[in-house]
Amino acid sequence: MNNPSNNVVPLRKAKPANPNLKVALEFAACGIPVFPCDPADKAPRTQGDWRVAASVDETQIKKWWKRQPDSIPAFSPGMVGLLVID
Repeated sequence: MNNPSNNVVPLRKAKPANPNLKVALEFAACGIPVFPCDPADKAPRTQGDWRVAASVDETQIKKWWKRQPDSIPAFSPGMVGLLVID
């Protein structure tokens, strides 16, 4: 009799995906324009006006995180009709 456990192939451990890139792409998939920020001071890491640079384009977002993988995702709540009270 064939034992199914003998047919199990061990999976290679995949390199974990960048969680901040994943969040940025999830926001973008929902139509929320994102931009990368410095994790230390939360300053935008885009050239020029971050409001203009914010994007839902997956290719652009991946380029940003490839250049600076430690970036945190940010978005402008007002651009998507949200209000934040801090």
